[in-house]
Amino acid sequence: SLKNGQATITAEVNGQRVAATYTLTFQNGLDIGLAPGSLIKIPSDNDPNTFSDTAVYYFASNGRRYVFPNDKVYFTWYPSFDNVRVISVDEMTKIPIGGNVTYRPGSKPVKFQTDDKVYAVYKGGELQWLKTEDVARGIYGDSWASKVDDINEAFYVNYRFGTPIGGASDFMAKTIYDKYSTIEIDKGIGQ
Repeated sequence: SLKNGQATITAEVNGQRVAATYTLTFQNGLDIGLAPGSLIKIPSDNDPNTFSDTAVYYFASNGRRYVFPNDKVYFTWYPSFDNVRVISVDEMTKIPIGGNVTYRPGSKPVKFQTDDKVYAVYKGGELQWLKTEDVARGIYGDSWASKVDDINEAFYVNYRFGTPIGGASDFMAKTIYDKYSTIEIDKGIGQ
């Protein structure tokens, strides 16, 4: 990342670790007082025809920002925009993009707009196909169908496919939701 401070690196050449370890000190980098887990965005340009100023990012401990692709994904992680901090465009450009945020594991069933299969979301954007309506009902309740969010195909690459779910007891949504309580944990950052 571009954060101020020190980093220790060890080089490897042709699969062999180089004997020396080097410590680098970064100066004049990112020093805007962001704590890991901060929610950030740039100021509004007051132009209703532009959308770059509406994007919200999660600032992670690895010094990268992760983009919420839309408000539906955002609201599976946070109840409001109250804690979003506005930073300057210059400050934002110093923070590299790490990728997109995916739906919070266990939060709700999802599907792609051109695919009839409904999926449960697991760690790291893994989608697990709910094989039957009874399975979906057993996990998400009788009103499961009204909870399904459509994912735009543009975000297909942010997800991967896991083992299909054949029984409601194979996916404990509340337990999974509680376990993956932060984007850092969901993405395995710092682990």
